[in-house]
Amino acid sequence: MREQAWQRHKREAARRDASAWHDLMPDTALSPAAVASSSAVTAGTVLTLEEVTDRHRVLYHRLSSAEMLIPVEAHLSLLASLLRGVHPEPLRHRVASAAAEAAGFAAWLWHDLGDQFKTGVYYRMADSLLAEAGNPALAGYVTGYRVLAADADGSRTEAADLAEIARARIPATASKLLRSWLAAISANALALTGGDREAVELLDQAQDLFDAAEESEAWMYDFDRGSLAAFQGQCLLRLGRPDEAVAAFAASLTGLPDECERRRASVMIDLAEACLPVGEGDAALDYARQALLVFAVRGSVDGVRRVRRVHDILDSAGYRRQADDLDQLIRGSLPDGA
Repeated sequence: MREQAWQRHKREAARRDASAWHDLMPDTALSPAAVASSSAVTAGTVLTLEEVTDRHRVLYHRLSSAEMLIPVEAHLSLLASLLRGVHPEPLRHRVASAAAEAAGFAAWLWHDLGDQFKTGVYYRMADSLLAEAGNPALAGYVTGYRVLAADADGSRTEAADLAEIARARIPATASKLLRSWLAAISANALALTGGDREAVELLDQAQDLFDAAEESEAWMYDFDRGSLAAFQGQCLLRLGRPDEAVAAFAASLTGLPDECERRRASVMIDLAEACLPVGEGDAALDYARQALLVFAVRGSVDGVRRVRRVHDILDSAGYRRQADDLDQLIRGSLPDGA
């Protein structure tokens, strides 16, 4: 039933966003002949396009979200333009898959920049492309990121519903690593909506699948033991087990590569929140400060929002000095100093 309701919602949203999609694709400046034309696509061309997507995954760890949007949106426009042509079905599916992944990536970047409207537009665009891609594993993966975005925006029910849809979408042939990631995401979503028992079961399932995993899909990000530990920490914190959460977050930081600044900052802000229930106000401030430095450099509106949440928790818990110090740091990190 939820899947049927979701399909109806997608059709209605697509009608509402038709003009927005048109504005996002740079066709209007082209002549009719240019729009109508489409280059022949070979297997070599598709491979090169997929390699471009791979490079974008690497650059995400080195550039800000605003900087990343430039190549990602351009890449998406190119892929979408190629889909106007007539190509052999296997190649068309690969181009559509690459376009869906690019649309999902653009949505995630806009989420990080705090634009919920464009986030939604691009995720719906990804859904439309996935319908043509014939790649249910990728569909589950993109939906998994929608879970994370909804969760971060405070849409708890939507996150739980999307998590169920994501798990239903992936086929039995999907890698154990992908299924582990989705189970961990789902555990977190359910821990916020009262499904404590199911959350624990999914967390155990995520661990079992991870331990049995051997490989992952080419388009999946590097979901390693540290990544799983971070999800475990989030879930344990939501289940009211802060001591275990602190240990999980600390384990997630162990051995984290230097270039993974975004991931380190994300874990640190979670660790800051986990320190508060165990009475470690100064430690929470220090972790939040370190995370803020990265979020500010990367221009992450979502990251700064998470730091503000720690500030609010510090203030409400009576850590007034730490809250004031963090407030000053947040104000100083903003471009206008406000």
